[in-house]
Amino acid sequence: MKNLNRRDFIKISGTATASVIVVPTIISACARGKSGHTAPSDRINLAFIGSGNQAMNDINDFITDKRVQITAICDVNKRSTGYWDGRPGGRDIGLNLVNGYYSKLAGKKYTGCKGFEDFREVIERKDIDAVEVVLPDHWHSIPRKSWERHLLPETTRVNHSGRPCNGQCSKKV
Repeated sequence: MKNLNRRDFIKISGTATASVIVVPTIISACARGKSGHTAPSDRINLAFIGSGNQAMNDINDFITDKRVQITAICDVNKRSTGYWDGRPGGRDIGLNLVNGYYSKLAGKKYTGCKGFEDFREVIERKDIDAVEVVLPDHWHSIPRKSWERHLLPETTRVNHSGRPCNGQCSKKV
């Protein structure tokens, strides 16, 4: 090992000390999961395929969970009325709800949730950890066959005969 003179030793130890003090202040508490925040690595990036009646209820449930970040809304319907209680639904309604909530939470404009018309674009995104499929029953199998990660299908609790499943319906597509 090279002999250090006093001046070099002070430079090296000063740099090391400064880095120990400065580095934690550069990386925010939010990114490290401190001060009541959930670290991004501990959050599930969730997408919705379908943005109608049930999806809007589920979005409202998931949006307040700090462990979940809603990052995509997919629906062929951009915006329309005729949903429960006369409320509007569709892709733009879901996007406005999610981006508005996260904007209010952050105290600044948030546009991290993106809208898609084609579910295949959602499936191609590598940053999405899970997808909730909130579609009519006859559409559920299409996204399922393409998806390799976690899928949360909203399925009916009634089998084809019209009788309740009682947890015995087949989960296979």
